[in-house]
Amino acid sequence: MQRSVLLDKKPKQMSYHRFPNVKLIQRKEDVNTIIQGEHCIIVLEEMETFLWEKCTGDNTVNEIIDSILALEDYCQNAREDIEKVVVAFINEMLSQEIIELI
Repeated sequence: MQRSVLLDKKPKQMSYHRFPNVKLIQRKEDVNTIIQGEHCIIVLEEMETFLWEKCTGDNTVNEIIDSILALEDYCQNAREDIEKVVVAFINEMLSQEIIELI
């Protein structure tokens, strides 16, 4: 049941990593995004960067999935497949403590 609850939540990038004095630093290189936290560096490839940029706190997980399905490269994919990718990404970013759900 938690999966359906997650789809209604709005992921939001956090400004700080784990502790209030450790600010997240991010930079873009071509289509990739590099995020640096306290003791981690995360490299997001093109699709992950797209997902990261959607984590503004304005979009629910369902809306993010819909925005991917609207892209020409992914419109033929099954919603369930895209949902698995998006949920896995969000769960990973939650475990890294660089996004929160609001």
